[in-house]
Amino acid sequence: MVKPEVMTTVSRLRNELVMHGISVRVDDSGVTIGKKYARVDELGIPFAITCDFVNDGKVTLRERDSASQVRISIDEVVQLVSQLCRSVSPRIWSEVQAMYPMQQQLQ
Repeated sequence: MVKPEVMTTVSRLRNELVMHGISVRVDDSGVTIGKKYARVDELGIPFAITCDFVNDGKVTLRERDSASQVRISIDEVVQLVSQLCRSVSPRIWSEVQAMYPMQQQLQ
């Protein structure tokens, strides 16, 4: 079961992403994060935002092609994803990786 405070953050991010013209798919199923990532990869979704713990004010942003992940502020992630979706290129993702701490991949 997803915690209410996490769902509040998910709803906020979903609404903000939609306002930026970004299509959103929320997966609140009980399957493992690896299976969730596999699902969005199959659909060709370039970026996944994972809201795991909201007490640190950060989410995990994952890029599909490299499967690399960074931790980023909840307040910054919508604007960044919006920019990335407007001009997806390896150069831009590498800049993101340089700016934000890497997140270890979950198996």
